[in-house]
Amino acid sequence: FYHDSTDINDEHQREVATIRLIAKMPTIAAMAYKYTIGQPFVYPRNDLDYASNFLRMCFAVPAEDHEVNPILSRAMDRIFTLHAD
Repeated sequence: FYHDSTDINDEHQREVATIRLIAKMPTIAAMAYKYTIGQPFVYPRNDLDYASNFLRMCFAVPAEDHEVNPILSRAMDRIFTLHAD
């Protein structure tokens, strides 16, 4: 929750809140998936791109280092782009 974007009458603050919510969607989706399969949540890493981070959060476990397959990452990125259109 961001206190600096709580005024719903201000168009700029609504836009900032929308961008922040969209940015958190892969993290929320990965957390929901991990919860349903009974595994602990894996936090995002800032050094990964959008698709790689999503795949890592969905399929990694905290005790092991997970290397995301670049082919799967590219495919997922294209799927995200296709669905964004």
